[in-house]
Amino acid sequence: MSLHDLTCGFISLTDAAPLIIAREMGFAEEEGIALSLQREASWSNIRDKRGLSIYPAAHMLTPLAIAMSLGTGPMAAQIDVPYVLNLNGTTLTAATGLSAALRADGARFGDAAGTAQALIRRSKVHPLRIGIPFAHSMHRVLVEYLLKEAEPQALRFTIAPPPLLPDVLAAGEIDMVMVGEPWGSFAVDRGEVEMLLAGASIWSGAPEKALGVRRDWHERNPEVLDALLRAVHRAGEWLARPEAIDLTPGILGQPHYLNCAEEPIERALTGRFLLDSGGRIGTAPHALRFAGPAVCFPWKSASGWIASRVSRTWGVRLGEARRVAEESFRPDLYRRGLAELAIPLPTASAKVEGRLTEPTPCASDRGELILGPDSFFDGHIFDPNA
Repeated sequence: MSLHDLTCGFISLTDAAPLIIAREMGFAEEEGIALSLQREASWSNIRDKRGLSIYPAAHMLTPLAIAMSLGTGPMAAQIDVPYVLNLNGTTLTAATGLSAALRADGARFGDAAGTAQALIRRSKVHPLRIGIPFAHSMHRVLVEYLLKEAEPQALRFTIAPPPLLPDVLAAGEIDMVMVGEPWGSFAVDRGEVEMLLAGASIWSGAPEKALGVRRDWHERNPEVLDALLRAVHRAGEWLARPEAIDLTPGILGQPHYLNCAEEPIERALTGRFLLDSGGRIGTAPHALRFAGPAVCFPWKSASGWIASRVSRTWGVRLGEARRVAEESFRPDLYRRGLAELAIPLPTASAKVEGRLTEPTPCASDRGELILGPDSFFDGHIFDPNA
């Protein structure tokens, strides 16, 4: 069987695992793809090379795919999201002095509401300097949502590539970091840093990273896209197996992937985090999800919620932002690509976001499908039809 050569860009993050495992465990090759992975130093590199068609597909921030499709920023291109690579996977960490003050004011790991109120009170005294890896990111969306009651001028964002954000925090240039794992845990291991929250505590159903593909490429290569979707889906299912935890950190930690020790990688995979140098442990259910019923389904309602949060910041009318965001998320491509895997597929393309706090049945084309939680920390409900 001849293989189709395909190169995808990625950033050194634990949530790049579906692409890495698809290559390392042979799922891509079994689906007829010779998959090459090119590590990039920053999300701007991913953006630019996606825009220039250097990568047909890439590991992408979900808001970045929407921003490029909207033409927001220096590189416009129609980017479609046929597959969500993972839900969640981020952590919020802070310098020890700030974190101690926040704990004294009621902040607790896992308690997003209490932590938000402590941070908002702090922001009235000193602006919060927050490090994030990119402007068009779930990191910024989630932080701004968590602190939506704060004055806008009280939040000051600094952008740096994920592996460098711990250095920026250690240098005292920022007060806290919202970043994908393992770099939050890496910062904690270096000392003088405490983990405040897992991103899943803010929105348990946040589509953190996506497989972003250029529309002009996948329309010319539908069979290749379908094969890639099957490969990353099988990789995600492999990652969800209990025995995978023994192998995954070593695979991801290799120098050409994350170039990181295994222990910080394992924490995100298990949801069991070291919170500080004193050895406190915090657990975060659903800290990082790669598989499960419709976990990777590109719900148009999720893209609509993201658009509703960013349209004003990006200077785009809400209706236009939602239209483009919902057109960019492609459940039709997900269904087509995974049809032959004999897994249940949702018949709806949108749902009410934030309503599910426990496993809930959903209509599918092959019997009942049980969806996992998608709740927001403040009980918010987003009905895309409202």
